[in-house]
Amino acid sequence: MDDQNIILFQNYLDQKLTLEEKKTFEQRLQADPEFESDFELYQEVNDVVSHLHSEERNKFKEALSQASSTFFEKPAKDKEAKVIRFKPWQYSVAASIALLIGFFIFQNSGSPSLNDYVFSDTITLTERGSENLHTLAETSFNKGTYPEAITHFKSLLAEDPNNAEYQFYMAVAHDNLQQFDAASILFTNLIKGSSAYKYKATFYAAISQWRQDNIAQAKRYLESIPDGASEYKVARKLLKKL
Repeated sequence: MDDQNIILFQNYLDQKLTLEEKKTFEQRLQADPEFESDFELYQEVNDVVSHLHSEERNKFKEALSQASSTFFEKPAKDKEAKVIRFKPWQYSVAASIALLIGFFIFQNSGSPSLNDYVFSDTITLTERGSENLHTLAETSFNKGTYPEAITHFKSLLAEDPNNAEYQFYMAVAHDNLQQFDAASILFTNLIKGSSAYKYKATFYAAISQWRQDNIAQAKRYLESIPDGASEYKVARKLLKKL
């Protein structure tokens, strides 16, 4: 996979291309099968890695930084105080190559680990309603103090009952506390709706069922995620593993 294409793929996914660059990119996808194939693989890599446990991602990134120094270090003026610097494009290429390695490891590994899929990301809430409650909910969730987070999300939902974002993170908080009934009610409400969190909720409802050893129900949730949803590819791969 060409280094420049790797950078281009990531810029496209990050929506950093201009309208003209985006149009040219999408035209090339239609006209160049090899380019399209490489892009699909790169997307799959990102989908898989985005669902890895945050601690594992951080360790992987740290290992990557150390390994990449072999390739990207600059000659040091002082041998006793060697400084390693990265150019943005160099780190992007190195990271992309590492993601590919991680993807193939995932593809050829045995049974999946639940810890690779349990939601553990740091969240940044869309600012709505009470600023103080908003900050408290976000902070407590990110600290893993889920009982406090649930209390704050309840208050936020009292102000904005149909807010799918609050419902989703409150469901995750309940699930991480193994309060499965409460989590299920919230996940189900989102799954029945049409918000941006519909299929994200479907995916994590599946993970919740897996956590409870309800593999059949977990598979049903995963199978219901349609092609085109951002969770589709990782859901299909997990289905093959369960």
